[in-house]
Amino acid sequence: MKKIITGIFLVSILINYGQDNVVSNYDLAAKFSPKNLAKMVHSTSVSPNWLKYGNKFWYQYKTTDGSNYYLVDADRRTKRKLFDNDKMAAWLTEITKDPYDAKHLPKFSFKFVKNETAIQFYVTSNELVNSDDDVDLNSFKDEIDNSSIELLKSKGYKTVNDIIYEDINTLISKTNLSREILSKMIDFLIENKNTKKSSKSRTKKVYQLEYVLGSNKLNIISNNRKPIKKWERWANISPDSSIVVYSKKHNLYWMDKENFLKAVKNEKDTTIVENKWTNDGVKDYSYGSSFRGSDNEEIERKINSKSRVSVYWSSDSKNFVMQRTDSRMIKDLWVINSVARKRPTLETYKYHMPGEQEYYKREILIFDTESKNIKKVELDSNKQQYISIFSKRRKPSQYRDDFNPTLLLSDKGKIYFNTMIRQGQTIANVKNIQKDFRKYYAQVLDDEMSNKKTASAKQKYADIRNAGLRFIDSNENEIYFAIASYVTLQR
Repeated sequence: MKKIITGIFLVSILINYGQDNVVSNYDLAAKFSPKNLAKMVHSTSVSPNWLKYGNKFWYQYKTTDGSNYYLVDADRRTKRKLFDNDKMAAWLTEITKDPYDAKHLPKFSFKFVKNETAIQFYVTSNELVNSDDDVDLNSFKDEIDNSSIELLKSKGYKTVNDIIYEDINTLISKTNLSREILSKMIDFLIENKNTKKSSKSRTKKVYQLEYVLGSNKLNIISNNRKPIKKWERWANISPDSSIVVYSKKHNLYWMDKENFLKAVKNEKDTTIVENKWTNDGVKDYSYGSSFRGSDNEEIERKINSKSRVSVYWSSDSKNFVMQRTDSRMIKDLWVINSVARKRPTLETYKYHMPGEQEYYKREILIFDTESKNIKKVELDSNKQQYISIFSKRRKPSQYRDDFNPTLLLSDKGKIYFNTMIRQGQTIANVKNIQKDFRKYYAQVLDDEMSNKKTASAKQKYADIRNAGLRFIDSNENEIYFAIASYVTLQR
């Protein structure tokens, strides 16, 4: 018996000793991270890129044999490769002088051209050429995170052009930096590149290439880099591209197509005419310039810059609708970034704490692009309510368009929106925003709380705040809510 007790005692000591000396094996855990598993699993789903003409789309699918690109005709139920990988590898090797094979092609981002009979794309080679418009990355030390700069340099990114013209997915893969960090860094480099002294440097040569589908040749279009569309960060373009709206210094501005095209070429062009639409915009009650997520240094840098404003356009471009929020009465909350670049920075934002009586006041404004008049929709401002304006669903073939304005759901001069208050939810529409500008009133289509509905009806509307509103017929006589199941509402 004593031997048994002694044995149990020794075993327990050994177990406790082993537990106390466990060493964490982080390398083993990292082998099974989503990123490392993706290298072995490759593609598990298909993301279709729909084309404009016909019922066609292309997609990429990666296996152990490399990435293949396919073109699918849904009407004909056919699928074929966009190109032969062996031939593409041979052409790229001949042009760039870099070794490629069918299993290891560069990551492509195609643009279909010539009525979708050809594709164009960019490839960066390892050949170095002279550049007069580049800036050394070291010139931004202490302005952006120094450790990130050193990491990028260790991966071969020595200059600003090396980074801003690189595909962001490639940067993420090589550096393990997050998309958010890289996006902010790229925006900062683009915005401040011209403030640094340009120097002659050696940068990687770029090829713009074109392949006609079914042909036996890859053509060089130019050696120009893919243009950086700075205007995408601030310009909201009307459907007919006649006017562009944006926010600056808390107010709404606009410019016509002629001046916008000047800004596309050179935002510093002194002949560009900017027009101020509003004058009453202030901090925390502005027309789009919220700076949410920016610290005090970033706000100081951005305050005079143009920023994008969220609006909903009518299909004929004669009107657009904006939601404006008054948060001046809401108290501030703060976040201190103690590991900032030079010294701690402060982010200040509005935050409604439980039990506080103040609330955000939201309103819907209607803008006339011809007269420049502004009308406010009559809503009950004494209620704390959230507003969601319904928009048209974009066609998948529009996802890659150069500009893609958000359109109002209705083509017949109406705004459909959802209001949510603490007592319930209301679906309302505003009539005659184009035909009769003297009337701007909300007509209730369905009110869960004001009408005594059955329990089953209430259950149908339980998730209405996440629902999509769509028309069933072209005359807009019937609408439905896309919730878990379709619910048809008759007007």
